[in-house]
Amino acid sequence: MLKRMVNTDRDFYKYMGQIFGSRVVQRVTSDRFYDDSGKEWIMEIDKNIVVAVISVKDSIIKNVYAEDTLCLIKILKEIFPEISAGVVPNVYKEMYVTAGFEIIEEKKNFLKIKGGKDIEQN
Repeated sequence: MLKRMVNTDRDFYKYMGQIFGSRVVQRVTSDRFYDDSGKEWIMEIDKNIVVAVISVKDSIIKNVYAEDTLCLIKILKEIFPEISAGVVPNVYKEMYVTAGFEIIEEKKNFLKIKGGKDIEQN
């Protein structure tokens, strides 16, 4: 089940509490997740467990984590038209490309990607 939430939504911490502060998430992504105001969290939930999640603020991807990469691709495809860019964990590089994102720059643990927002239509 795909859900979009912000940190003030009912049940937000029921789902995202398992992600915030998780050493597994930090180890996999080389990133820390914070519940900043203004972020929208798009998550795929299976049996009340977040199996993939992306946070977005001002058309920019801020966080990415997935236990299920097929669900991550589903989310990425869903939000592609809304996204201008993001600096994201390189561990999911194949998923970004599969979903249509363009890799702009590669660093040690992160990639800069470009989404579909503001692309000129011919």
